[in-house]
Amino acid sequence: MHAPLGFSGVLFAEIGKLLGAIGVSLDQIDCFAAAVGPGTFTGVRMGITCAMGLAEALGKSVCGVSNLEALAEFGMGPLRAVTIDARRGDIYAAVYGPEGALIVPERVCTPDEFRAALPAGEIEWMSYDGPLAGAIAKVARRKQWSKPAQMEANYLRRTDAELNLRVS
Repeated sequence: MHAPLGFSGVLFAEIGKLLGAIGVSLDQIDCFAAAVGPGTFTGVRMGITCAMGLAEALGKSVCGVSNLEALAEFGMGPLRAVTIDARRGDIYAAVYGPEGALIVPERVCTPDEFRAALPAGEIEWMSYDGPLAGAIAKVARRKQWSKPAQMEANYLRRTDAELNLRVS
Protein backbone atom coordinates (compact mmCIF):
# COMPACT_ATOMS: atom_id res chain seq x y z
CA MET A 1 0.00 0.00 0.00
CA HIS A 2 1.39 3.37 -0.99
CA ALA A 3 0.13 6.65 0.45
CA PRO A 4 2.28 9.59 -0.63
CA LEU A 5 0.22 11.99 1.50
CA GLY A 6 0.24 9.70 4.54
CA PHE A 7 -1.74 6.71 5.71
CA SER A 8 -4.11 8.46 8.11
CA GLY A 9 -6.59 9.28 5.36
CA VAL A 10 -6.59 5.90 3.66
CA LEU A 11 -5.75 3.23 6.22
CA PHE A 12 -9.23 2.26 7.37
CA ALA A 13 -10.65 2.38 3.84
CA GLU A 14 -7.87 0.09 2.62
CA ILE A 15 -8.51 -2.34 5.48
CA GLY A 16 -12.17 -2.40 4.47
CA LYS A 17 -11.25 -3.09 0.83
CA LEU A 18 -8.89 -5.90 1.82
CA LEU A 19 -11.43 -7.58 4.08
CA GLY A 20 -14.11 -7.27 1.40
CA ALA A 21 -11.82 -8.80 -1.21
CA ILE A 22 -11.14 -11.88 0.94
CA GLY A 23 -14.66 -12.17 2.36
CA VAL A 24 -13.77 -11.62 6.01
CA SER A 25 -15.51 -9.30 8.44
CA LEU A 26 -13.84 -7.49 11.33
CA ASP A 27 -15.74 -9.54 13.91
CA GLN A 28 -14.13 -12.73 12.50
CA ILE A 29 -10.66 -11.50 13.48
CA ASP A 30 -9.35 -12.82 16.82
CA CYS A 31 -6.36 -10.52 17.25
CA PHE A 32 -5.04 -7.36 15.65
CA ALA A 33 -1.27 -7.31 15.19
CA ALA A 34 0.84 -4.29 14.37
CA ALA A 35 4.48 -3.41 13.99
CA VAL A 36 5.55 -1.54 17.11
CA GLY A 37 8.90 -0.39 15.76
CA PRO A 38 11.60 0.36 15.37
CA GLY A 39 10.79 2.47 12.37
CA THR A 40 9.36 5.82 11.45
CA PHE A 41 7.64 7.42 14.40
CA THR A 42 4.51 8.39 12.47
CA GLY A 43 4.21 4.97 10.83
CA VAL A 44 4.61 3.17 14.13
CA ARG A 45 2.04 5.40 15.83
CA MET A 46 -0.46 4.95 12.98
CA GLY A 47 -0.17 1.15 13.03
CA ILE A 48 -0.44 0.90 16.80
CA THR A 49 -3.37 3.33 16.94
CA CYS A 50 -5.22 1.42 14.23
CA ALA A 51 -4.71 -1.98 15.89
CA MET A 52 -5.59 -0.66 19.34
CA GLY A 53 -8.68 1.16 18.09
CA LEU A 54 -10.07 -1.79 16.18
CA ALA A 55 -9.33 -4.20 19.02
CA GLU A 56 -10.87 -1.94 21.64
CA ALA A 57 -14.00 -1.30 19.59
CA LEU A 58 -14.50 -5.01 18.91
CA GLY A 59 -13.40 -6.38 22.29
CA LYS A 60 -10.44 -8.23 20.75
CA SER A 61 -6.78 -8.70 21.65
CA VAL A 62 -3.69 -7.08 20.16
CA CYS A 63 -0.16 -8.20 19.54
CA GLY A 64 2.77 -5.85 19.03
CA VAL A 65 5.59 -7.22 16.88
CA SER A 66 9.06 -5.77 16.44
CA ASN A 67 9.93 -4.93 12.86
CA LEU A 68 13.34 -6.51 13.49
CA GLU A 69 11.81 -9.77 14.68
CA ALA A 70 9.46 -9.78 11.69
CA LEU A 71 12.42 -9.26 9.38
CA ALA A 72 14.19 -12.24 10.97
CA GLU A 73 11.27 -14.43 9.81
CA PHE A 74 12.61 -14.22 6.26
CA GLY A 75 15.81 -16.02 7.27
CA MET A 76 16.68 -19.67 7.52
CA GLY A 77 19.98 -19.57 9.42
CA PRO A 78 20.40 -20.45 13.08
CA LEU A 79 21.57 -16.88 13.78
CA ARG A 80 19.97 -13.99 11.88
CA ALA A 81 21.53 -10.53 12.12
CA VAL A 82 18.82 -8.10 11.07
CA THR A 83 19.28 -4.43 10.31
CA ILE A 84 17.07 -1.53 9.29
CA ASP A 85 18.41 1.89 8.30
CA ALA A 86 17.89 4.26 11.25
CA ARG A 87 19.38 7.19 9.34
CA ARG A 88 22.12 9.52 10.56
CA GLY A 89 24.68 6.74 10.01
CA ASP A 90 22.93 4.39 12.46
CA ILE A 91 21.03 1.15 12.11
CA TYR A 92 18.38 -0.59 14.15
CA ALA A 93 19.82 -4.03 14.71
CA ALA A 94 19.46 -7.32 16.58
CA VAL A 95 20.34 -10.98 16.27
CA TYR A 96 17.60 -13.59 16.41
CA GLY A 97 17.69 -17.35 16.60
CA PRO A 98 15.06 -19.95 15.75
CA GLU A 99 11.43 -19.18 16.69
CA GLY A 100 12.27 -15.54 17.35
CA ALA A 101 14.70 -16.14 20.22
CA LEU A 102 16.46 -12.84 20.87
CA ILE A 103 20.24 -13.47 20.92
CA VAL A 104 21.60 -9.89 20.74
CA PRO A 105 19.06 -7.33 22.04
CA GLU A 106 17.57 -4.75 19.72
CA ARG A 107 19.53 -1.51 19.60
CA VAL A 108 20.26 1.58 17.60
CA CYS A 109 23.97 1.82 16.83
CA THR A 110 26.53 2.22 14.09
CA PRO A 111 27.19 -0.77 11.81
CA ASP A 112 30.67 -1.11 13.37
CA GLU A 113 29.24 -1.18 16.90
CA PHE A 114 26.80 -3.89 15.85
CA ARG A 115 29.49 -6.02 14.21
CA ALA A 116 31.48 -5.82 17.46
CA ALA A 117 28.47 -7.18 19.40
CA LEU A 118 27.90 -10.22 17.20
CA PRO A 119 28.21 -13.70 18.69
CA ALA A 120 30.53 -16.30 17.23
CA GLY A 121 29.13 -18.65 14.63
CA GLU A 122 27.62 -18.57 11.20
CA ILE A 123 25.37 -15.55 10.85
CA GLU A 124 22.83 -14.87 8.14
CA TRP A 125 22.68 -11.12 7.41
CA MET A 126 19.31 -9.66 6.63
CA SER A 127 18.16 -6.18 5.65
CA TYR A 128 14.91 -5.40 3.90
CA ASP A 129 12.78 -2.34 3.27
CA GLY A 130 9.64 -3.94 1.88
CA PRO A 131 6.31 -4.98 3.37
CA LEU A 132 6.49 -6.98 6.59
CA ALA A 133 2.76 -7.63 7.16
CA GLY A 134 2.92 -11.37 6.47
CA ALA A 135 5.91 -11.82 8.76
CA ILE A 136 4.24 -9.72 11.47
CA ALA A 137 1.19 -11.98 11.31
CA LYS A 138 3.38 -15.10 11.51
CA VAL A 139 5.24 -13.79 14.58
CA ALA A 140 1.96 -12.71 16.23
CA ARG A 141 0.61 -16.27 16.00
CA ARG A 142 3.31 -17.49 18.41
CA LYS A 143 3.30 -14.48 20.77
CA GLN A 144 1.11 -13.75 23.75
CA TRP A 145 -1.75 -11.40 22.96
CA SER A 146 -2.79 -8.61 25.27
CA LYS A 147 -5.45 -6.00 25.89
CA PRO A 148 -5.29 -2.97 23.57
CA ALA A 149 -4.19 -0.55 26.31
CA GLN A 150 -1.08 -2.67 26.93
CA MET A 151 0.38 -2.21 23.44
CA GLU A 152 3.48 0.00 23.45
CA ALA A 153 5.81 1.39 20.82
CA ASN A 154 9.38 0.16 20.50
CA TYR A 155 11.14 3.25 19.20
CA LEU A 156 14.72 2.44 20.38
CA ARG A 157 15.60 6.11 19.83
CA ARG A 158 14.02 9.37 20.87
CA THR A 159 12.27 11.54 18.29
CA ASP A 160 14.16 14.28 16.45
CA ALA A 161 12.24 16.85 18.49
CA GLU A 162 13.46 15.24 21.71
CA LEU A 163 17.01 14.92 20.42
CA ASN A 164 17.05 18.58 19.33
CA LEU A 165 15.43 19.91 22.49
CA ARG A 166 17.68 22.39 24.25
CA VAL A 167 17.11 23.12 27.90
CA SER A 168 18.24 26.60 28.94
